[in-house]
Parts: sequence; C-alpha cells; structure tokens
Amino acid sequence: MDVRATRRHLDSIRGVLTDAESAELDRLLQKHDRASALAVHAENAAQTVAQTVADSLPADAGEADLIEAAAKVPTPTSLKLVADRFARASEREARNLVAGKRANLVQMFNAEFDAIRKEAAKVLPTVLQLDSASDAIRAGKSKEWARVEDLYSEHQALRREVDSLRSDSLLPAFKGHDGYGTWKHPEPAPRYSELPEFRKFADDLRRESYVPADQAEVDRVRAADQEAARVG
Repeated sequence: MDVRATRRHLDSIRGVLTDAESAELDRLLQKHDRASALAVHAENAAQTVAQTVADSLPADAGEADLIEAAAKVPTPTSLKLVADRFARASEREARNLVAGKRANLVQMFNAEFDAIRKEAAKVLPTVLQLDSASDAIRAGKSKEWARVEDLYSEHQALRREVDSLRSDSLLPAFKGHDGYGTWKHPEPAPRYSELPEFRKFADDLRRESYVPADQAEVDRVRAADQEAARVG
C-alpha cells in the first residue's frame, strides 16, 4: 500500500474515517507531496537557497563571510536525501492510519452488498421476466426497470472497487482461487455468460458477494457451502 493506492481509493477510505482522521490523512498526503516535489526539484531548490543566501550578504562581505554563508546552502544530494526520507515517513504514517481502518472497510462493503441484495429482492422479481426497457414501459414497470439497472451497476462497481482495494493491500488477502474469497456460493448458473443482464444480476445476488475479514472466514464459508451442496 502506497500513497498512490491511497489516493485511488480516497472515496472508500473516507467512508470509514472520522472527520479528524480524514483531516489527518489529508495533512499527511500533503506533507508527502511537498517533500516528494522537493526531492524531484532538489537542484533548483538548492540554487534558490544559494541565491537567497548570496543576496543577504553585505556588499563588503569577505572570504570568511562567503565560507560561512556557503555552509548554509544544502547540496542537491543532501536535500534530496532528507526530502525522500521525510516523504517516506509521511507515507508510512498515512499507511498506518488507513491500515487501522481495514476492519471498518470490510464492514462497510458488506453492509453495502447487503443493502443492494435487500432492495433487489423486492424490485428485481417485478422485471425479471421482461426482456427490455421497452417491455418495461409497456408493462408499466419503467421505474422498477431503471432502479434495477442502477442496483446492478452499483453492485458491479462495488465488486470492482473491492477487487482493486484488495490488489492494493487495503483489504485482507486470502488464499485459493476457487471463488470463496469473493462469493459465498461461487458456482455460477449454467451458461451464465449467455444469460440476459438481469438474470446475471439475479444469479450474482444468489451467489452472494461479500468481503471476508480473514482467511478463517473464507475457510468457514467454503466448508459451509460445500457441506450444504453435499447434503442437498
């Protein structure tokens, strides 16, 4: 997790921060940006300092005065070294702040998935048998159709954001590629890719997207689903 990852997901991260924590994160990111910019432009910065020091010397400055003044001018190398270390320290503080909110992110996304499932359970069945928006208009279900479109888009966006957060180490990682870290029931419907969009959505809801808190939860979900399949 680095500053770029944090910036990519600021909207999600702010969802679990208090106002004070959000302000602190902004302060740390600004500190990092200023130090990083100084490191990149260390040569110019050193020249600016040198000019400022030279301008402050009296007209009758002697050799000793020049030597003393030169000691006040950093080399580009030393300036870059200090700026880089300061930037890394700010990045580390920001990373620690965000990492401390990982459990809150898990809860937030699971709550959002639950909210979509709850609303979709009411409205999706009313348009599931329709084939198009035109059919929905003729059936007097245009509002329901539009709402399902929105819910489907929200669900897909949430899944993309969760995948991206996990790739950036902002959400817990898990082992295995059998789908149980993403779905509670990962097996899709037969010929899933050929299904109409809303039927895909219905199957996605059945499979139940979630964000596991840790590997142990993934293992429990896998065991429960496999046991249910065996018994059923």
